Amino acid sequence: MGEIPGGWGARPFGDLLEKTIGGDWGKEEPDEKHTEMVKILRGTDLPNVYAGDDGKVPTRYVEPKKLKTRSLKPGDIVIEVSGGSKGQPTGRSLLLTSRLLERLGTCEPASFCRLFRPKDQETGLLLGLHLQHIYSEGKTWLYQNQSTGISNFQTKIFLEHELVATPPAELMHGFYKRVIPLIIRIHGDENAVLAELRDSLLPKLLSGELSVPSNLGKTASESLTAEQEAT
Repeated sequence: MGEIPGGWGARPFGDLLEKTIGGDWGKEEPDEKHTEMVKILRGTDLPNVYAGDDGKVPTRYVEPKKLKTRSLKPGDIVIEVSGGSKGQPTGRSLLLTSRLLERLGTCEPASFCRLFRPKDQETGLLLGLHLQHIYSEGKTWLYQNQSTGISNFQTKIFLEHELVATPPAELMHGFYKRVIPLIIRIHGDENAVLAELRDSLLPKLLSGELSVPSNLGKTASESLTAEQEAT
């Protein structure tokens, strides 16, 4: 891991979880067994949802008993455990917040994903940021294998061997209080509204139904120059 601050610990990722369980896919239409309508989070949806775009998250019907064990709550993490490509490893993840669940409604991970449930929401924030960091660093390549052309995340090995730097409880609490409002703000409705507006306006711009005034760029440039001169 390298150096960590004095008083901190280093614990296996799995030791910080309450449970982990595989996802579900359900049915496209309801039947006698599949009666609960939910949003299903796939690996491909995770970065889009984080950015505020929920438009492609599928709605499906699942069994009540499966939903009971997989329904997501604040502090949970959904991680992609199968798929990937030559240039993109498995291991994309998403930390669920109260604001994000307000946007999505009832949801659960897809069958190619997995639910990580941390022991509490403060630990969930720590683990969610840890996963984002190691994915951006390319470390999740170390935890996948290739099987019949599909990349699979080696969850058991990861949970046993991936170490997480853990601060003292008081520091963890202070970090959570300061950072979770920022995460919740990222997960707010503003990005979703802007994405919807973009998707509705872009086809009209491309078709010529809407046009951008020719002097728009000049006006913006003049305004910026005026602001700079004023300061």
